[in-house]
Amino acid sequence: MKNETDQFIAEGMTRYEQASSVLVTFRRELETILKGIMNSRNSWGLFIPSNDARAIKSTYGADYPLLNAKLEGWFNGEVVKIVIAVNWYQSQTEYPFYAVWFEPQEQTPSHFEQFEWKSDFEFVESALRFYPDPADCNLARDFNVLLDEFIRSISN
Repeated sequence: MKNETDQFIAEGMTRYEQASSVLVTFRRELETILKGIMNSRNSWGLFIPSNDARAIKSTYGADYPLLNAKLEGWFNGEVVKIVIAVNWYQSQTEYPFYAVWFEPQEQTPSHFEQFEWKSDFEFVESALRFYPDPADCNLARDFNVLLDEFIRSISN
């Protein structure tokens, strides 16, 4: 085992800079796409997005493989954020699922637990999840489908 670890470290010493650059570029590009999805959406139902372009943010942790974008606004008279995320961390496969939720989670409508979600969706831990087809990656299409379902639920 030590020999395998030594080989891994030796190989990593020659590839770390390139791997790090690839990871940073991937995160930056994916965050840009997620922000673009939030920014280009016209229909938010009862959620009123902030007009401030700085209201769209993204966050991630290096040890937590989840990338997201957050849009600040108002829902039911309260300041909230709608968060969209690509989540590898909790995925049961190598491919991530997509999710949307309110932040703070206390703003999640109580009817979400019993809401009749379309069959492609699952409501887990205050978030609506969508499991995309790994053979057909189209982030804008899939997140808009997810957001359509989320908006449908908050408009009822």
